[in-house]
Amino acid sequence: MMRPCPFVFPLRGGTMLALLAACLIALPQGARAGTILPDTLLAPALEALGLEPAELTCFPEFNRRDPFRLPLIDSLMTSPARSDRILPPLLSGLVGSAAADSLGGPDLSPLTRAHAWLFDVGASPPPLPWESAREKLLRMRSGRLAAPAPFFRELMRVVLAERDSALAKLTPSELAWLTLQSPHLLDELEDADEIRDPLTLRHMEQESTERGDSTLALWTRVDRPLLYRAGFRFIRDAHGYGRLLASGPYASAERGAEDSAVSHVFPDGSRASGALLYAESTEHGNLAIGAAGENRYEGRFLFVLDLGGDDFYHLGSAWPAATGGDALAAGGFRCLIDLDGADRYEAQASGALAGAFLGAALLTDDAGDDVYRAHSFDLGCGWLGLGVLADMAGDDYYAGDSAVLGAGGAGLGLLLDASGSDIYRANAYAQGFGYVGGLGLLSDMDGNDVYAAVPKYTDILRYEDHSITLSQGFAIGARPNYSGGIGILSDRAGNDSYLADIYGQGSAYWYGLGLLWDQAGNDRYDAYQYAQGAGIHLAVGLLLDDGGNDSYSVHGVGQGCGHDLAFGLLRDAGGNDRYSCDDLSQGAGSANGIGLLVDAAGLDGYLGKSHSAPAYGNPRRHYGSVGILVDGSGTDWVSRRATPGERRASLRGLLLDRDVALAGPVWDPGPAIPYADSSYSWDDWFLMASSGEPRFREWQQAGTDSLVAHPAEAIAALIPHFDTDVARQRHRIKDVMKTIGEEAVGPLRAVLREGPESYWGEAVWCLQEIRDARAFPELMALLAEPRGFRDQTAALAALSRLEGLGDTELDFLAETCARLAADTGTHPLVLKEIAYLCGELDIGSAELLLDLSMREHYAPRWMAAGALAERKGWGRALARAWRGATPAGRRQLCALLPLRSPRECVALVRLARRDGGWREPVLRRTVLRALVEHPEREGRILGRLFADLVAEFPAQRPAGIE
Repeated sequence: MMRPCPFVFPLRGGTMLALLAACLIALPQGARAGTILPDTLLAPALEALGLEPAELTCFPEFNRRDPFRLPLIDSLMTSPARSDRILPPLLSGLVGSAAADSLGGPDLSPLTRAHAWLFDVGASPPPLPWESAREKLLRMRSGRLAAPAPFFRELMRVVLAERDSALAKLTPSELAWLTLQSPHLLDELEDADEIRDPLTLRHMEQESTERGDSTLALWTRVDRPLLYRAGFRFIRDAHGYGRLLASGPYASAERGAEDSAVSHVFPDGSRASGALLYAESTEHGNLAIGAAGENRYEGRFLFVLDLGGDDFYHLGSAWPAATGGDALAAGGFRCLIDLDGADRYEAQASGALAGAFLGAALLTDDAGDDVYRAHSFDLGCGWLGLGVLADMAGDDYYAGDSAVLGAGGAGLGLLLDASGSDIYRANAYAQGFGYVGGLGLLSDMDGNDVYAAVPKYTDILRYEDHSITLSQGFAIGARPNYSGGIGILSDRAGNDSYLADIYGQGSAYWYGLGLLWDQAGNDRYDAYQYAQGAGIHLAVGLLLDDGGNDSYSVHGVGQGCGHDLAFGLLRDAGGNDRYSCDDLSQGAGSANGIGLLVDAAGLDGYLGKSHSAPAYGNPRRHYGSVGILVDGSGTDWVSRRATPGERRASLRGLLLDRDVALAGPVWDPGPAIPYADSSYSWDDWFLMASSGEPRFREWQQAGTDSLVAHPAEAIAALIPHFDTDVARQRHRIKDVMKTIGEEAVGPLRAVLREGPESYWGEAVWCLQEIRDARAFPELMALLAEPRGFRDQTAALAALSRLEGLGDTELDFLAETCARLAADTGTHPLVLKEIAYLCGELDIGSAELLLDLSMREHYAPRWMAAGALAERKGWGRALARAWRGATPAGRRQLCALLPLRSPRECVALVRLARRDGGWREPVLRRTVLRALVEHPEREGRILGRLFADLVAEFPAQRPAGIE
C-alpha cells in the first residue's frame, strides 16, 4: 500500500493552501442527512498545513451582485466548509417520493421545497400551501364538484389575474419583446461551425449577447415570486380537480365503451377522438375527458383527463403569445392527466409537453411504458414558469433537443420518474439544467437508466469535433451580467449510464450550482471536458455517488476540479472504482479554484496522463489554488506520466492516501428490519446467514452467530448444502467453516473420503481457508484421482495453503507435481497451480520451474517466473535448459534474463550467438526487450552489451529506447 504525502502547490510568498474535511458536502441518505466522510480522513492534512476552515472561499464578491444571484449559491461559494449545514435541509424532500399523494397522484411537494431554493423566503411571500384539494374544490358547488368548464373558468380568472400582476411593470412593447426573445436565450449559433470568418462570428456573438442581456433585463422586472404563486395555484388546483373527477363522477363510467367512440373537433381545429366522455371549448382552452379505450388528442388543450388505454397525444405549444395589447393571448397553462396505458406523447412545437412559459404546465402519467418526444423547452421545463412531468411507472423513453428533462430558467422545471428502467435523450441544456434564476430537477427513483446528452451543437470555441451538452446536473449564468441557477440530476437506484461531451455531470458555470447525485448502483460516467464535479468561473459543481463499483472517464477539467474561483467536488462513498483522465482532473485546482476528489473506500484505480492529474494546483492572481485527491480505505493504484520506455507501478507524493478504516459506514443502507427471535431450525439459521440484502443484515448476523456458536450442529447442518449452486450460500458455508476452524477439519476430510462427489468442491474450498495440514492425505488423493482438471486445480490451491507440512509430505508433493508437469495432457491451469504451489511452499526443482516457464500458455510461465524470482543458484540450470529448448522455448527463457546477474546475461547471449537460432530476428528482439527490463541495464556490463547489440542490429531496437 502506498503511503504518499499530501500535495500542495508551492505558492508565491511561501503561502500554501489545502482542503479540509468540512469542505465535503454532507447529503441525506434517502431522507436522512449526515456527514458522509468523518474528519478522521482529512484532519491530518489540515493539521499539517495549518489551515482554518474560514480561509477557504471562492470569493463570490469578486463580481457585483445581480438580481438573479441565488442566496444559496452565494453561501456555498463564500464558505464551502458550511456545506454540511446548508445543503442537507434543502435537499431533504426536494427530490420527491415514489409514493402517491392522498388523491392517488404523484408527490408534488418538491414545488414547495423549490421555493426556498429560488427565492429569499424572508423577502417574498411563500407559495400557497399544498393543502388538501378535496376540501377546497368541493366548496365550489355546495358540496358537489363543478363541471369542467365552469371550474376552469373560475380557476383561470384567479390565475390570470395573478399573472397580470406579476407582469404589471412591463409595457406592451416590452412584454412583446420578452415573449418573442425569451425562447432564444439559449441559442448557440447552430450554424456557427460553418463560419470560417472570425469577424462574422464575433459580430454574431455580440449581437446575441446584447439581445440576451436586454431580454434578461426584462426578466428582472417580472415579479417572479408572484408568477411562481400563480403557477403553483394552477398546478395544485387543476391536478386536484382532475383526480377528484377520476375518483368521483367518472369512477364508475364504462371506460372502454365502444359506443362512446367519437371524434370531436374544437373551434380552433384541435381534435379529440376515440372513447370520449367529455369535450368542450372555453375561452381559455379546450377540455377533454377520455375513457379507457385508445384515444387521440391533437392540437392545443388546457385540460385532458384520460382514464386509460394506449393513447396518442400530438400537441401544440401551451405557451402564450404577446397580443400587442396589455395582456397575453390565451395560453401559458396546461394540465394533462393519464391514468393508465402505454402512451405516446409527441410535440408539434416547443412547450407542448409539460413545458411552461409565463404560466404552468403539468403532465402526469400513472402507468405504462410511455414514449415522450419533444422539441425544446419541454418535458418538465419552467421558463419564467413552472413545468412538471411526473411518470409513476413503466420503462419510459424521453427525447428532446434543448431545455428539456428538468430545466429551469427563472422558474422551476421538474421531471419525476418513480420507477422503471428509462432512457433520457437530449442534445443540450437538459437532464437537470438550471439557467439564470432557475431550478431544473430530474429525479429518477428506480431502475437501470441511461442518460445521454447526444452531441449536436459544435463547441467551436475549443474543438471542431466536440459539442457542448451542458446537461446532467448542470447550471450556467449569462456571463458577465447575470448569475446562474441550480441544476440537479438525482438518481436513487440502479446501474446507470451517463454520457455527455462538453459541460455536464455535476458541473456549473458563472454563479451556478450543478449537482449530480447517484445514490446506489454500479454506474458509468463518460464525458469529455468540464464535467464530473467541476466548478467553472465562480460556480459550484458537485458529483456525489453513494455506492457501487463505478467508472469515471473524462478528458480534462473534471473529476473534482475547481477552475477560476470555483469549487468542484467528486465524492464517491464506496465501491471499487476506476478513474481516468488526461489532465487537470482528479482533485485539481486552477486559477484560485478548489478541486477535490474524495473516494471513501474500496479498491480504486486512478489513471492520469499528465502532470496536472491527479492532485494538482496552480497559482494565479499572486496566490494559489487547491487540488487534492483523498482516498480512504482500500488498496489503490495511481498512475503518473511516464517517459518513453519508462515503467513505473504507481505514483507517490501527489495525494493523501490514508488507508484508514472509517468511523462507521460511508454508505447508509437504510433501516434494517429488526431481527425477530424464535425457534428456528439449523436450515433456517443457514438461510438467514446467507442473506445478502442490507435490510436483512440483523438477520444475517444472527444466523451466522448461531451457526458459529454451535460448531457440531452447524457442521452437520451445512454439509448437506455443499452442492448448492447459490453463490451467497457457498461463500457463507466457507466463512462459517473457516470461523469454526479445527473442529471442522475432520468432517470435511470425511466428505472427501466418503461424501458425494458433488460435495467435494466446497469441502476443498473450506479446507483451503482453514489451512490445517491434517487434510493432506485427502487432498493428495483427490489430486491423484481427479474427475477433471478442476479437481486438480482446487486440490493444488488448497495444498499450497496448508501450514505445518513435514519434509516427507513436501517431498512427496514435489514428486507428484513433477509427474503431473511431465504429462503432456495436463491442463495449463493445473500447470499454473503447480508453479504457484512450488513458489509458495519453496519446493520443486529449478528444472521443473524452467520447464514450466517455457509452456505455451502465459499462466504457468508467469507463475514459474514469480517462483524463480525468489530463488538463487539456478543459473546453470538455465544454461542447460537453453541448450535443450526449442526456438519457442528459448524465446520464453529470455523473459527470465532480468532475474539473472549481468554476467550471466552476457554468458547466455554468447551461448545464443553460437546457436543457429540467433539468426532469427524474433529471438534478437526478445533478448533486447529482456535486457531493457533488467534492473541493471544502465550499468557498465549490460549497458555495453545492449549498445553493442543495438549497433549490430539497429532494426531490432525496442520502440522508445534510445
